[in-house]
Amino acid sequence: VALSSVLRQLSARSVSRNQSITLLEEVSRYFLSRLVLDTLATGAVRDRDCPETAAKMQAEFASLFARDSDSKILAWVDRRSADLTRLSNPEFLANLGLGTAELGFWARVFVDLNLREEGALDRLRGLSNGEARERLLQLLRIATDYRPIMLVADGLDGFYSSETAGMEIAEIVNGIRERVPRSITLVCVNDDIWESVFEKHLPSAWLDRLTSEKTPLRAITPEAASDLIRARLSKTAISPTAAERFVGRLSTDHLWIDAETRVTPRTALRQAGDLWRREGGSFLKAPESKDTFDDL
Repeated sequence: VALSSVLRQLSARSVSRNQSITLLEEVSRYFLSRLVLDTLATGAVRDRDCPETAAKMQAEFASLFARDSDSKILAWVDRRSADLTRLSNPEFLANLGLGTAELGFWARVFVDLNLREEGALDRLRGLSNGEARERLLQLLRIATDYRPIMLVADGLDGFYSSETAGMEIAEIVNGIRERVPRSITLVCVNDDIWESVFEKHLPSAWLDRLTSEKTPLRAITPEAASDLIRARLSKTAISPTAAERFVGRLSTDHLWIDAETRVTPRTALRQAGDLWRREGGSFLKAPESKDTFDDL
């Protein structure tokens, strides 16, 4: 489940380097460029045998290793992937936390992903829990070689009172923290979920690892809730004036300024979502204004 979730997130479309590519494509192309650059740097592959220069691969890896690229580098790596893996510098392997066989596995997956796409991720399906956990840690290690990442584990309510889920989740989280550099893992749980899933079923040493940086979530002020909604509305076509009317309506309908009202970010967003679904269209329409004698 965790591996599938990470793959799904990395496969989401995003605008990067002025191209609409997925993070998985971007990470995979960075990995392939570093695989080639490593063998060039050590002299295991001669510069004249490589279709592209080292400088160009460093600067343009996202476009060079694309399926529709005019470059021959991806097809060349496809033919030479076994040799490139075998000739890789031990320091390069150590930096990624991979063995030679694991490096070859991901080189093959990433070449297929960018060259053929269909069925490229089939090697990551049907794995046992142990195998999936190892592939997850390897993938995250490769991803963080390119850029830092944050992983958020939320929506764990379905594990309420489970006797085994807490240990399995903790094992995944601790594995990421120990083996994946440049990553932050955030586990979000309510008190009742924490007590029934984790606190009652984990040894104290594991509990200490998970709660070393524990932060309780508290209510926010009406002003902070309003700012949160304004930030979301700024990404829509709604006008600033209509956005203020929307925020004012929310605050009034749900009594945000009442001392007895407890507003959390999730509550504010849920309330805003409900109002948007019901009446969002009316706020998007520009209200007609007519000059009156007093206005003139």
